Amino acid sequence: MGEIVPEEFDNNFHERVFFEYLSDAYSQFFAGKDDFAESERQLEQQFDNRNAERLADIERLQEENDQLIKELTQLNYDAVSSPSSMI
Repeated sequence: MGEIVPEEFDNNFHERVFFEYLSDAYSQFFAGKDDFAESERQLEQQFDNRNAERLADIERLQEENDQLIKELTQLNYDAVSSPSSMI
């Protein structure tokens, strides 16, 4: 499937993927096929890939957030420990 719009800019991912699935299944049906297992597997794989990307994004953001919390905690500690440096 050649994508014209990169996936990261595609706000309608779910609709686009499902439309592609339906279009493929429709074509197969009119070609006399009645087994859509491969199309279903591809659909499932696309969603699995997208979910894996989002889980990786969440993990990366959580790690970044944890690091920022540590930095903020250290800055607050430093500010309380040496109030004269604030002047």
